[in-house]
Parts: sequence; structure tokens; C-alpha cells
Amino acid sequence: MKPIYYVQCLLLVTTLLTNTRAKSQNIINDTVVLSTNAQVSFLFPSLIDKTTMSNPNGSYEAIVTKKNLLLKAQRKEANPQVLTVNEGSNTHTFVMVYNENVPALKRDWSNKKKLASYVKDKKARADARLAEADALLEKGQYDAALALYSRLQYDVEEAERQPIETKIAQCEQMSFAGKQKKYSDAMTRAASLEKAKKYREADSTYDVALGAKNDDPEALRKRAANRTVWFQDSKGKALDAFDDNNFILAKSGFAEAREIDSKTFQQCCKDKYETTLRKAPDQVFRLQRTKGNEAFDIHDWTVAKQAYDSALAVNKNDDYCSKRLIKIKEAVEKERDDEKKEAQYYALLSSAKGFAAAKEIDAAVAKYDAAMKLFPDRRFAKEKREALTKLKTNASAKR
Repeated sequence: MKPIYYVQCLLLVTTLLTNTRAKSQNIINDTVVLSTNAQVSFLFPSLIDKTTMSNPNGSYEAIVTKKNLLLKAQRKEANPQVLTVNEGSNTHTFVMVYNENVPALKRDWSNKKKLASYVKDKKARADARLAEADALLEKGQYDAALALYSRLQYDVEEAERQPIETKIAQCEQMSFAGKQKKYSDAMTRAASLEKAKKYREADSTYDVALGAKNDDPEALRKRAANRTVWFQDSKGKALDAFDDNNFILAKSGFAEAREIDSKTFQQCCKDKYETTLRKAPDQVFRLQRTKGNEAFDIHDWTVAKQAYDSALAVNKNDDYCSKRLIKIKEAVEKERDDEKKEAQYYALLSSAKGFAAAKEIDAAVAKYDAAMKLFPDRRFAKEKREALTKLKTNASAKR
């Protein structure tokens, strides 16, 4: 029984605007005629499971979206190929043939203006992407430029493709040279870092070299050697700290060694690491509480609070640290209130001075009275008030 499907032939440049049923010359005994300017779409009644080409060399493209199959010719003068489509329990076989003479389409001439606008916009977008690619090329970002140029090949007219193909070749060459330089620089820097015993940074830099040259044996070998030295260094520091009962430092060293080589770590350091994990918290607690006390004594509330919080993170039931945090909160609130009060005080003095200069004695005296209420022990406002009162009395006596 003949398989059931519907066919449409679409002109690429007008895909969004016009379409028509394919004429007989597009599908002849399951032979599909394609070109670089046209594509054929099949709509099957069931979901498409897979498609298989007899020689998938990029000459044709088959795009599957659920029940839809879209066929394109990617190259001119492409040789015929057999396409097998598995749709549910059905199997369909087509022969894809290249022919530049696609069937005439029924164009909606009422959309001619819209079509012209679409083509113009498409060219504008291509020009913008070309400018972006040129800028990337000039900056030396060859991989990014190459990606843009590669897409642009199919967005411009054939006459404009040659310059783009030249730039693609340039990007490919420069990208290779750039990666070689990146690899060489990374290897040199990694060796310097390793010599300076900056093993973690060296490890990351060897990764950069491997990013430029995948699976490079030399980079892999040197990174492995660096990790061995790094592991021994971290383990040695951890064991020294452990012997000195500095479990905080030991914990850091053991954790780093474990990160580098967990398998070897389990064999040589597991027991001491577990001991460290048990004892380190108490050291952290005592260290942070001491740090908090020192900061508290000099009224460095920020550092004190951070230290007490860290101590409570280890021992959340410690009453001493909790009470200290309450006192810190009260002290901070008092300082904030004092600052606000201080600002009000000087604002009143400034206002009083202004009134006094304007000979508004009563208003000035009122401001000084308000300032005296804020800080009764300060003499400045009191003396100024007395001077103004005396001045007012003398002025009244003269009248």
C-alpha cells in the first residue's frame, strides 16, 4: 500500500510568506527533487522514529520535527542519495536528487511589498552579523569570528561568499596559531608557578594548556607530576599541624590533599583526618571566642559579632557568646542613638547661631534650650544662652 503523506515545496527566501503543493516534477515515484534554493517538507500521519541516508556527506540535510520531515540540498550538483524514513511501523524510501530548476511557485503578488521588505531586512541582518564578525576578527577572537562567518555563508548571495570563505580560512589558520601560543604560554607559566610552589594555580594553568590542545601528552604528564608534588606538600603540612595539635590548620591541609587525590588520601591519612574533624571544632570555638573577646574589649563590634557568631556555629548552646551578642546589639543601638542625638545637637547650635545673627534673640534662646536638654552637662549651649539673655536684658534697659 502506498504510504500516506502530504508534501509542500518551499522557496527558502520566502518560507515565511508563500508555499504551494509540490508539482509532479518534485515527487516522481518517491524521487524527491531538491535544490539549494528550495526545500521539500513531508507531513506524516505518525511520529518519525529516525531517518537514514545512504551516504551522509553533508550534501543533503534531513530535519525531523515530530511528524514533519524537511529535506534540503546543501551543495550544488549534489549526487543522488537514498533516504530511509522509519515512521511507526512504516518504512519509506526516497531518492533525493539535485536539480536547480525548482517548480514555479504560486506567489501572492499582493505580498510583493512585504516580500521585498523581508529580503531587505534579511540582508541588513546579514550585514550586521558580518560587521560583528569582522570586529571579532580584528580583536583576535578567531573562534567567535569563525562561528559567525560559518553561519553567514548561507545568509548571503553566492557572489558575496568568496570574501567570507577567505576570512573563514584566515580564522581557521589564526585560531590554530592562537591555540598554539596559548598552549605554549600556559605551559611556561604553569612551570613557573610550580617552581614557586603555587601548585593549585599551576594545576589550573595546565588545564588552560589542555584547553588549547586537548589530551596533549606533555601537559597531562606535567599536570599529573604537579599534582603528586602538590599532594605531598599538602599532606606534609597537615601532618605537621596535626603533630602540633593545630587541628584547624591540619583540617585545611588534609582537605586539600583529599581534593587532589582522594584514593591515595584514604590509604594514608584517613584516620588522622577523622581525628582532626573531631577535634578541630573545639579549637575553632575557643579561637573565635577569644577573638570575639579581644574585639569586644576595644569596642570593635563588627569583628566581635562575627567571631561570636562563628563560635556559636560550632557550639550553638554557648551561653557566654549569646549574652555577648546581646550586649553588642545594645551597644550598637546606643551608639546609633548617640550619633543621632549628636547630629541633632549640632543642628540646634547651628540654627541658634543663625537666629542670633539675625537678631532673633528669643528664637536663638529656644534653640539653645533644646540643645541643653539633649546634653545638660555641656557648657557651650548654656554659655551662649546666658550671653544672649544678658544682651537682651541690656537692650531692654537702654530703651
